[in-house]
Amino acid sequence: MNENLLLVAVLFGLYVTDCLLPVARPSVTFVRWWGRRFAARPPHPVLRTMDAGLTPLNPLPPLGEAYSCPLPPFTLDEDGLRTINPLAAEAGDDPVRELRLIPWDQITRVEADKRKVMVNGEEFA
Repeated sequence: MNENLLLVAVLFGLYVTDCLLPVARPSVTFVRWWGRRFAARPPHPVLRTMDAGLTPLNPLPPLGEAYSCPLPPFTLDEDGLRTINPLAAEAGDDPVRELRLIPWDQITRVEADKRKVMVNGEEFA
């Protein structure tokens, strides 16, 4: 292989890695092109696994901003507590887990046990 072609291939590989952001799931990345509004982007469907994914960024890496935000394990809704986050559900980015809803009138006690959220003495999220 020619040295010039090898150099171009290495530079192209560096360019592609600068245009992808590794994120944990479920999460959403807010990406903004130079001077425009932020847009929410989930990990690309082809470039993700059950635990992580890659979010495409701007095609010219220094021109723009990107912020990755992990989504909470549950959502406060007008009906009660839900185990799925609406942003993750829209993007199809929520890992496989049981979809549950506990209405507000049935909640008597909420506790945190290390990394688990306990509702009425049972693990919720």
